[in-house]
Amino acid sequence: MPATGNVQGMVAQRQALSRWLRDLPADGWNDTVRAVVERVCTRYLRALDRDDTVSVPDDRAAAADMLDRVGQGTEMTFADRADDRWELSRDEFRAEGGTTEMNIDDVIASLHIAAVELGRLTGRPVAIPPEAREAAVAAVVWRASDKVEAPVRIVLDTGTDYMVGPGTPAGVLETDSEAVLEVAGGVSEPSELAAAGRWRFEGPDDAREAFERTFRIDYGGD
Repeated sequence: MPATGNVQGMVAQRQALSRWLRDLPADGWNDTVRAVVERVCTRYLRALDRDDTVSVPDDRAAAADMLDRVGQGTEMTFADRADDRWELSRDEFRAEGGTTEMNIDDVIASLHIAAVELGRLTGRPVAIPPEAREAAVAAVVWRASDKVEAPVRIVLDTGTDYMVGPGTPAGVLETDSEAVLEVAGGVSEPSELAAAGRWRFEGPDDAREAFERTFRIDYGGD
């Protein structure tokens, strides 16, 4: 497996999610939790352009096994598509095309929003490894870049910055990675985060409104 952030982040989040399922108490397992896991498994298959119907077992341990089986199968297919590139170093892998055409961003984003959602549904947070969070932000930015109506430069509190959309930025957004993911997934409103000091936009109001309106991405469902 190449030491790239998106590949490592994808694998790390799947492993954290399956561990969480196995440790989940019986009273935390329900149809809503199962539906979230089913959605993630479906997203894995969609990344391979498969339209199989996924039916997750009504048992948390069996559901974790299925998530790992579907996830590992998809990861192996990605490896087959990459062929010899899969064994390259991080920089060499990127230079040879990286994960282009693997639909990996959909999987990464779906895994992250599922982790956050399950934590909120059950009151038992799902671990989100740092590499998984970084990969999720990069995936969201990548997906939004061809649909935002106003190009914006995002600067995270870690110092990392992203350019969303082509052309000269119409504004600069200072925020944190979780806020980016919450807004993209429709979990939080920009106005709420702005009131909390987590969403600071510098630029014209029309640019801010256009960006916030079109930055949302439905990356959890089909």
